[in-house]
Amino acid sequence: MTKSTSPIRVHQLLGGTLGDEVLRLDFSASNEDVDVTNIVLTATGADATIASSQIDHLELYRVGDSTPFASATIAACGASVVPANSFCASLTNQQFVVTKDSVQHTSVRPRMKSDVDGAISGKHIGFFIDSSQTGGITTIQARGVTSNESLAQNDGDNTAEGEVFIGIHTAGPNQKLMGKVHVVTLSKALSIVNADTHPDGTAVPEGSNIAIGSFKISTHAHTNSK
Repeated sequence: MTKSTSPIRVHQLLGGTLGDEVLRLDFSASNEDVDVTNIVLTATGADATIASSQIDHLELYRVGDSTPFASATIAACGASVVPANSFCASLTNQQFVVTKDSVQHTSVRPRMKSDVDGAISGKHIGFFIDSSQTGGITTIQARGVTSNESLAQNDGDNTAEGEVFIGIHTAGPNQKLMGKVHVVTLSKALSIVNADTHPDGTAVPEGSNIAIGSFKISTHAHTNSK
């Protein structure tokens, strides 16, 4: 698994809505189709420790799909050994299969809590995939569809031996997949459009306090109420 080469801008994550994507990942498989069984995404940023009060869950999409194939929650981590402030997706059999010799582009979007549920404007949160595997941590787990063999965690050498590689395309040490840090907001501009009724080329009126422009500002719908 690697981070997509398609850039993601820093977003305002509007409370009470499905936020813009915070991370885009590419999954690839060789030798046989691979069934991804567990994905762990960890919060980062100045307010990572309170990510659970800002975000209800993370939704995982195949790029281009309108419905998620999985959701990641803090509760789904259970007693698993995962980094602090993590959201876990535990997938059922062949819920997310990566076809051999192909790349599956995926997008991660947060389902934000409203201010009534605890979201606070101005908090900074992003997500990453931990690759250190220290202390028994495994953030990506998968198995071969045909062989039904679980893939081993990367041992860091230069030989591919049925392993999960994080952040790299070929055998070698894993690399952390770091996303950008985004900001929580409770209101968000949708558009600013020209609302002036005068056609182009209209002479500027003489005098003081004369309107020379008119704009319409719209905001996104949300459920925040405080």
